[in-house]
Amino acid sequence: MDPIWAQTIAISAATIIGPISAIVGSMYLQSRKEKKREKVQMVMDLVANRMHPSRAEFGKIMNIVPLVFPQDKLVLTAFDRLRLYLEGPNRILRDDPNLQNLVSDMLVEMSKKCGLKFSHIQLRALNYSSGEYELRDTRLQLALESLPAIARALEENSTSPHKAGDEL
Repeated sequence: MDPIWAQTIAISAATIIGPISAIVGSMYLQSRKEKKREKVQMVMDLVANRMHPSRAEFGKIMNIVPLVFPQDKLVLTAFDRLRLYLEGPNRILRDDPNLQNLVSDMLVEMSKKCGLKFSHIQLRALNYSSGEYELRDTRLQLALESLPAIARALEENSTSPHKAGDEL
């Protein structure tokens, strides 16, 4: 075979194969990036709902854990332990330490697989009790309810005629 023909064939093959392999590689990397984004979002949603396992959001997320982490044995083991606990005779209590430990175990394993660094201590420290939210919401509601009265008082004070020398 003539060296020029061999060179032409090699250049033609590289011209065809190069862009195709670049596109396939790019699609593969994009797919991996999307899967990681889904995993991180799932972990964040579970962290947000971890203290309320009776909420519908928690249940929806738990239903897809095996689909998003199908090859991660540690995650699936922690998931199974939590699932068995919830399916057993145990009631879902907000302050149940066993339940909190099982949820924390699963979240720690999931976060490791996503490249996040949550520890059991952080998951406990980031806990805000519903009482704090209720107190804050009550104060906010009272403040909002008093705004019209404050606005009326300010309006009355600004529209009432004052003479020089009158005390306010």
